[in-house]
Amino acid sequence: MPDRPGAPGAPDAVELAERLRGAIQALVPLVRGHTAHPDLTPSRLTALGVLDAAGRPLRIGELASRTGIALSTASRMVDLLADSGWIDRQPDPADQRACLIGLSAAGRAVLGAARREATGALARNIARLAPDQRGVLRRALPALEALSRPGGEPAPDRR
Repeated sequence: MPDRPGAPGAPDAVELAERLRGAIQALVPLVRGHTAHPDLTPSRLTALGVLDAAGRPLRIGELASRTGIALSTASRMVDLLADSGWIDRQPDPADQRACLIGLSAAGRAVLGAARREATGALARNIARLAPDQRGVLRRALPALEALSRPGGEPAPDRR
């Protein structure tokens, strides 16, 4: 294992990775915990978020790929989301046998409510941190945002 600071597999990188993994694992329930709607499970919330982030209707296969679930699972989830009125289906103009799915107005509303609730819960916890800890968190955000992007791309400047 290399011992250069910052080298992949270096002891400091491994320790940081382990601590970060643990912190994220503990935060996920807080961020996913919501009461926006009783039928909005974490997997359905993820699917709605993926559709929102795509900014365009997707084929079911693309939704499956982006959420990391099997096509059959995605197909069942799409049926449930459609039954809830959270997505709209339309024929794919490029292939009439396929359909495109996108967020409906109700889907945008329930996704927005869930996100506001999760943000509020996280903000309440952040507010309980000491001011210096909040400062550390603020300074760490660009690195955390870069970690969340493919290839660790830097986040856009948000000043």
